[in-house]
Amino acid sequence: MGVSLGFVEKLILAVIDKAVLGLLALAVGYWLNRKIERFKGELELSRTIAADRAKAYRDLWKLTQTLGGTGKRQPIDPAVRKSFSKELYGWYWDQGNALYLSHHAAALLMKSWHKLKNGSDEEVREHFSSIRTQLKIDCGVISEKEAKLGVMPKDGEEA
Repeated sequence: MGVSLGFVEKLILAVIDKAVLGLLALAVGYWLNRKIERFKGELELSRTIAADRAKAYRDLWKLTQTLGGTGKRQPIDPAVRKSFSKELYGWYWDQGNALYLSHHAAALLMKSWHKLKNGSDEEVREHFSSIRTQLKIDCGVISEKEAKLGVMPKDGEEA
C-alpha cells in the first residue's frame, strides 16, 4: 500500500522539480552562451587577420617555390640552402608570419631548418613540397583527402 501525499507535499515537490529544471536550464544556457561568445570571438579574429594571413601564405608559397618543386632535379647548392634558411627564418620569426600558420603547417615548417642543414636534395624538395601541399589544404584549394590521393599534380609536374 503506497503513501499518499497531501496537497502541501505535492506542492513542495512540484516547486522543487521546477526549481531543479530552472537551474538546469540556466546552467545549459550559460554554457551555451559561453560557447557562442567564444565562437563569435574566434570568427571575428579570423575575419580580422584574413588579409594578413592570405598575404603570409602567398609570400610563403612564393618563397618555397625555390625548393618546393618535386619535379626539379638540379642539385641544391649549399649557399642556396644557407640563404634560403635565412629568408625562411626572416619570414617565420622576424616578420611574425608564424602567427598565421595552421598548427600542421607550422609543425612542418619547424622541421625545415634541420632538413636544409642535413637532408638530401630529394628530402629537402619533398619536405618543401609537403609544406606547399599543406598550404593548399589550409587555403581550401584541396582537401586532405585529395592531398592523400594525389589528385593534384605535384609541383613541377604537368596535369
